[in-house]
Amino acid sequence: MKARSMAPKIFLTVFLTAVLLQTPAEEPSPMLLQVLQALEEHHPAFAANEAALAAAEAGYSSGRGVLKPQVELSTPLSGTDYLRIQAAETEVNGLYSVTASPQFSGSYLLPSGGNLSVSLSDSLQVSNYDGSPSPYSQSSEAEWANTLAASLGIRQPLVFRGVYDATVSRLETAFNTEAANYLSIRNSLVLQALNDFYEYKLSVFRVDLVRWRQKNDQEMFRRVEREFEMGLWSKGTLVQAQASLLQTEADLLKAEQALTASLRRLSSFYGLEPADETAGEIVDLLERADQKGEDLIETALRDNPDLVKLRNSLAGLEADRILQAKNHAPSIDAGVSYSYNRTLQEDPAETHSISFNVGFHASLADGGTFQDAQRQLGYQIEGLSARLREEEKSLQHRVQTLTDTIERNTRLAELYTLQEEAARFDYESGQKDFEMGQITSKDLMERQVHLENITLTIQSNTIERNMALLELYALTGIDMFQWLRNRIKEETGL
Repeated sequence: MKARSMAPKIFLTVFLTAVLLQTPAEEPSPMLLQVLQALEEHHPAFAANEAALAAAEAGYSSGRGVLKPQVELSTPLSGTDYLRIQAAETEVNGLYSVTASPQFSGSYLLPSGGNLSVSLSDSLQVSNYDGSPSPYSQSSEAEWANTLAASLGIRQPLVFRGVYDATVSRLETAFNTEAANYLSIRNSLVLQALNDFYEYKLSVFRVDLVRWRQKNDQEMFRRVEREFEMGLWSKGTLVQAQASLLQTEADLLKAEQALTASLRRLSSFYGLEPADETAGEIVDLLERADQKGEDLIETALRDNPDLVKLRNSLAGLEADRILQAKNHAPSIDAGVSYSYNRTLQEDPAETHSISFNVGFHASLADGGTFQDAQRQLGYQIEGLSARLREEEKSLQHRVQTLTDTIERNTRLAELYTLQEEAARFDYESGQKDFEMGQITSKDLMERQVHLENITLTIQSNTIERNMALLELYALTGIDMFQWLRNRIKEETGL
C-alpha cells in the first residue's frame, strides 16, 4: 500500500528530470533568473504573501501553546494600617499587618477533553501595634503567621470522544489552509512573471523579425529605384516596393510599441530594465512529452493547493462541530484542597485541613442556540463537500486538458519546423524569381511575411507548451518558484 502511494511522486520526479532549461544550441537566458529574483525582491503581492505565511506560522505556534501546561506565578503583597480601634473600654492605636502571598497555578488540557488545574500558595502575615494591651494580642511584639495551601481540580465535559483531536485538528487545519493559500498565490505570481518574461521575449523576437524584413525591403527599394531609373523596372514595380517598405515600417512601429509595453510592465512590477534586447531562441522547457495523465491526476487530486485548502476547511468545520458540542455538554467538576496554618510564635498553633468538592453543570435552556449552530455547521459542511467534489472534477479536466495541450504542441512543433523549412525555401526561391522578373515585389514580401509568421508561430507554440507544463506542475502542488530557480542555477551554473 505504501509503495503504491509513492508511485505518483516517483513518476513526477522522473518526469521533472526530463525537463530542460536549454537547447543544444544555446544557454538559457540569465534574465529568467533575474525575473524570479526581482519577483521576490520587488513585487508587492509576493512580499504580502510571504508576510501572510509568517503570520500563519506565528499563529500556529502560539495556538499550540494551549496543548501544553499553562503555568502562572503571582506574588501579591498587601498591608493594612488600623488608625484607631476601640473595643469595650480598650483603645488601640498603631495596629498594622502586612501579608505576602506568592502563588503558583497551572492548567492542562487532558486527552479526554477535560481541564486539569493545580495551585500552590503560601501566605506569610506579620502584624504589630503600638499602645496599651489589645484584645487582639497580649504582646507588643510582631506576630507572624504562615498559611500553605494546595489544590487540585478537574472539569470534565461529558463528551469524551474526539475532543482533544478536534482541538489539535482545528489548529493544524487553520495553518494548513493558510499554507496552501500561500503556495497557490506564490505559484500564480510565478506563472504571471513567466508569462511577462515570455511576452517580453516574444516582443523582442517580433521586433527582430520586422527589422530584418525592413532591412531587406530597404535594400529592395533602393535597388528597384536605381534600376527603375535605368529602365529595367516599371513604375508599378517601384510603387509596390515602396508600399512594401511603408507597410514594414508600420509593422515595426506596432512591434516596438508592444515591446515598450512589455518593458514597462517589467519595470513597474519587477524593477527590471533589460539592456540587451536580443531575443535568441525561446527556451523549450520540455525535452520529451512522456505524459501519463492518470498519475498526474492522482498527484494533483492529492496535492493541489486549492483542494488542500478545501479539505482543511472541511476538517476545520468538523472539528468546530465537536468543540461546539463539548462546550454545550454537561460537565462534572471535582477537586480536593489541603491547607496548613501555623503561627510562628513561642507557643505556635497549627491547623491542618483538607476539603473536597464535586459539582455538576448543565445548560437546561439556551433558546435553541446550540441546535441552530449545529445545523448551521451541518449546512456549511454539506455545501463545502459539494464544492470539493466539483473542484476535483474540474481539476481532473484541467490536468487532462494541459497534458493534451503539451502533446498537441509537441506534435505541432514538428509540423511547424517543416513548414518553416518550406517557407524559407519558398522565400529564397522567390528572391531568385524576383531577379528574373517572374514575381513582383509584393509577392516576395508576402512570402517573407509568411516566413515571419511561421517563425513567430514556432515561438508562440513553444511558449504555450512551456506555460501548460508549468501550470501542470503548479496544479500538482510543486513550489514553482523554488523549483525553477534551482533548475536555472543547475543549468547555467549561476
